[in-house]
Amino acid sequence: MCRFSLQFCCALFGGALIGGAWLTACQPNPIAPEKHKPSPKPKTLESTPPKPSHHLHLAVTPNLKLALPVIVNEFQKTNPDVNITYKFDNTVSIFSEIQQNTDRYDIFLAGNQKYPYELSVMGDATEINTTETDVVETDVAKNEKPLKKYGEPFTYTRGRLVVYSKKFDMNNSPTMIFDDLVLKNQPFGIAVGNMENLAYGMATKEWLINQNLYQSVEPHLIEVDNFEETLHMVDKGNADFGIASLGQVLDGSHALSLKNVQQQHSYAILPEYSYPAIYQDGIVLRLSEPSLRFVDYLQSAKAQDILSDAGFLPICQTSNLLPACKY
Repeated sequence: MCRFSLQFCCALFGGALIGGAWLTACQPNPIAPEKHKPSPKPKTLESTPPKPSHHLHLAVTPNLKLALPVIVNEFQKTNPDVNITYKFDNTVSIFSEIQQNTDRYDIFLAGNQKYPYELSVMGDATEINTTETDVVETDVAKNEKPLKKYGEPFTYTRGRLVVYSKKFDMNNSPTMIFDDLVLKNQPFGIAVGNMENLAYGMATKEWLINQNLYQSVEPHLIEVDNFEETLHMVDKGNADFGIASLGQVLDGSHALSLKNVQQQHSYAILPEYSYPAIYQDGIVLRLSEPSLRFVDYLQSAKAQDILSDAGFLPICQTSNLLPACKY
């Protein structure tokens, strides 16, 4: 019986044996069952990617403009069910906005530790702010105690200070440059963040004190309430120097890779041991499984590595086996 095509059978048997009798074996079998057409293949998951079933809206400090889009993109590769949008604004403004409208954001990533802590203190409530399909069960709920509306503050990165100038060659030590300008009685201005309320401003003041510079350069300090203005003032020529976050310097019009920034004449990265640690905290405003999933990812080795490339120091945990955590 021939189970293949007529042409194939003829070639097979005709090439092996010669004779018309054998060629008759190549005729189709009239009683052979008709072949069934193959069933169409079912659609795979790749052809129909799942639509996001959860949405997170983040309020974010501006010095994450370089890192956050990359982090969100990497997170969504393994979490396609979560759609994330975000808004950048200075930490003080976001804090005030959250106080007025607590339901607008799911997560707040601040530029300091102060405001997430204050939100956690004021966030006591009788009900957790979640939907029925997104409830997070907690030990507090099991014990029937008053529940917290917000999660607890968490540290997600550590900032770095940099001295920025368009007028002076920052290959030289900033301390030597400032000392020389003071000794020569030359006019100059240093834009700094508010040294009483802003984390980077307070760290700047401590750095100046540690370098024995604070008293001599105090008359030259220009304090701004919005920390982003430290760089803008230098760019506009309203200040000769700006002491800012390295994450801000690497962003936007200042965008350079971290590998090259130390070779640029306009930048000097201050050693992290020369000023108090600048920890940046976040807080979950709407407790849900997707929001906690994102926080876990933000503290993972992958996200910390992205933050390190964007000008921050990693938060070292037992789960973060990063090279920078060995020092």
